[in-house]
Amino acid sequence: MNLFIDTNILYPDPFWKKNFASEIIKLATQKKIQIFICDVVLEELKENFSKNLKEKITKLEKINSEIEKLLFSYSKIEIPILEIELNNLENFIQQLVESENITLLKADKNDFYEILEKAIKKTKPFTEKRGEFKDAVIWSTYSKYVNKNNLKNCFFLSQNTADFYDKEAERIHPELEKECNSFTPFKSLSHFYKHYSSEFKNNFNWLSSKYLDPKVLIDILIESNQIRDAVFEKTSNEISSNKLRVFAELFKGIPNFFNYDIDSLSWNLIKKYYI
Repeated sequence: MNLFIDTNILYPDPFWKKNFASEIIKLATQKKIQIFICDVVLEELKENFSKNLKEKITKLEKINSEIEKLLFSYSKIEIPILEIELNNLENFIQQLVESENITLLKADKNDFYEILEKAIKKTKPFTEKRGEFKDAVIWSTYSKYVNKNNLKNCFFLSQNTADFYDKEAERIHPELEKECNSFTPFKSLSHFYKHYSSEFKNNFNWLSSKYLDPKVLIDILIESNQIRDAVFEKTSNEISSNKLRVFAELFKGIPNFFNYDIDSLSWNLIKKYYI
């Protein structure tokens, strides 16, 4: 499986810390999938990271100042240093590349005139109303790499349905498919992972593991009714006392948790009280 990532997929989680993102990295480490990222995507990611962090730092500084005025004694919230955090992100990306968990693709400068012609003619990913030059560079880099290397089983992950997808946002836009028809689109890492979860079952077989990771379990229960139902069916028959203690830890906010039979726990109740 070959994953080609657009910048907006990485905006909320640039360090791949969320559960599905971290599982994707594990799969890459195991060579079950390959992740490709264009250098333009990384530069855009760093720019967005810097912009967002600046905004958060400004808010924190304001909060510190306002609370300090109110209180007799106040230990200020520690403010991240932008340069250090940006360097941390760059080092993190570099480590992923050096460990071959991510393949970095460099945009070809020779594509400039071809992309400029698209911009003038308003062909995809450009439109009459809008057009991002970087989007065209990203698409050109990915599509040409796939065609050149005759790659199969390729997936394009982007939330930019307006520029890259068809009207139903289920396929790559027909104009772009003429250039490369090897991509299956997904709007998030979690959607991709859940769609192919059966192929990753050995990597994510937490029901049979000795310990249930609370964070992973919560993500799955929240995001998938089908998997949630399977969890309760499985646990009602096979849950051990050890795993029950883990459930108790997860949902310790539920009053008198141990008085509930596993089949009688309503999902609304769990959503209401989970930590």
